[in-house]
Amino acid sequence: MATAALHAAGYRTNSNVPGHHALTVESLAHTIGVDAALVRKLDAYRRKRNRVSYDAPAAVSAKEAADMLALATQLRHDADAWIRAKHAALISR
Repeated sequence: MATAALHAAGYRTNSNVPGHHALTVESLAHTIGVDAALVRKLDAYRRKRNRVSYDAPAAVSAKEAADMLALATQLRHDADAWIRAKHAALISR
């Protein structure tokens, strides 16, 4: 959803530059107006996913999975509402 909002706003990150995923998450504060606390939570889960995917296996608790699902659901709702309000022409009918 962060990428969709960034693209809707007319921007892209350079995928050849290290840290572009972090920038995409951080951009939510400037695109759809996500508050800093939510950006920090999303970034923490992004970092954990990176550790699990690239470094060493780490357990993800059921609570963490439920929290991330709730965050993702809220982000999807917020991004959808923002795109519909600010960039309605991008929504296919």
